[in-house]
Amino acid sequence: MKSFTIRKGVALTLIAILAGTVAYGTVHAEGQTATYQAINKAANTDNILSSEFAKEPKKELNEKEKKRKHREEVKRVMDQVVTNKRVPSVVAGGLQDGERWSYATGTASFEVPRPVEPDFSFRIGSITKTFTATVVLQLAQEKKLNLDDSVEKWLPGVIKGNGYDGNKITIRQLLNHTSGLASYTDLDFRDITLPQNPFRYYSSDELISMGLAKPPVYAPGKGWNYSNMNTILAGQIIQKVTGETYAEQIRKRLIEPLGMTGTFVME
Repeated sequence: MKSFTIRKGVALTLIAILAGTVAYGTVHAEGQTATYQAINKAANTDNILSSEFAKEPKKELNEKEKKRKHREEVKRVMDQVVTNKRVPSVVAGGLQDGERWSYATGTASFEVPRPVEPDFSFRIGSITKTFTATVVLQLAQEKKLNLDDSVEKWLPGVIKGNGYDGNKITIRQLLNHTSGLASYTDLDFRDITLPQNPFRYYSSDELISMGLAKPPVYAPGKGWNYSNMNTILAGQIIQKVTGETYAEQIRKRLIEPLGMTGTFVME
């Protein structure tokens, strides 16, 4: 069971990194599903390894050798992802019984042929949502806002039209993705809009407008749908409540107190 945990943890790390890469338009959608399948295959190497072990029925592997085989299989899949799935690089790391392991393959980007190392920094991607939600929850605990406040209360006139009503969407629904807000990160955005101008900066207002151009996925509270619109609005509420950007609040409340010297957030 221990070896399964470390393999799955490594795979989830890979998936998180690749998901962040996809969000920034580096990977085309046609390779996304196949990439996840390849990594999931590495996460569940029992079948692969059992077939290898079957070839050596008289040789019992010790724990050290099993770990080595598991890690070699993960490395092989990572190398294949970089080679076949048009991903510039993949970085993975794991911790088991106090022993750390990491591996990096590929280059820093398609434009910069610099080999990546396990200690490289990379975009945190959607894990930004965790930091943003934590700040909102702290503000709720401090009675500076209520999770059942409407979006309209803090961002008047922002969510309206095309079937939307900010009075009917709560902060709680933003955090648990039950708001019904459509997301701007659809296939057209990732595969057409971003690749045409990958270095263009999009303001929060522009992204919100792109999301509101699509009809609601469902009525608020009547379903679940993962939407980046929720976090953008949560970030704007943070700024309205505190007078500081979500980035400033994340630094003051989380990064600096926890001594996270290798982590930073862009404005």
